[in-house]
Amino acid sequence: SNRDEELHDARKAYKRARYAVEVLRPVDGRPAQRLRKRLGDLQDTLGAHQDAVVTAALLRRQAMRAYADGENTFTYGLLAARQQQAAARSRSQVDRVRKDARKARRWLG
Repeated sequence: SNRDEELHDARKAYKRARYAVEVLRPVDGRPAQRLRKRLGDLQDTLGAHQDAVVTAALLRRQAMRAYADGENTFTYGLLAARQQQAAARSRSQVDRVRKDARKARRWLG
């Protein structure tokens, strides 16, 4: 979905931001380290979401192939549903993790 693509783009942007903060860490010490960690947490949450979305799509494609070959696709459906649940879980965590990163970035001004 469009929202999933936006979250994937955000993950890439937060990754670049985390690398930029790495440069500041020797100068600004603890505040930079805190922001780097929180950006990493946000990147991890978005990465888990992206992994689940990609895996669910792959399982759907595999299920369609199996169906076309006359195979049972029940297991594919169960696995895809689990991945959709994982994506929803990580999506629900994004706002909290993003808020934590915003708090940590306040020292930048």
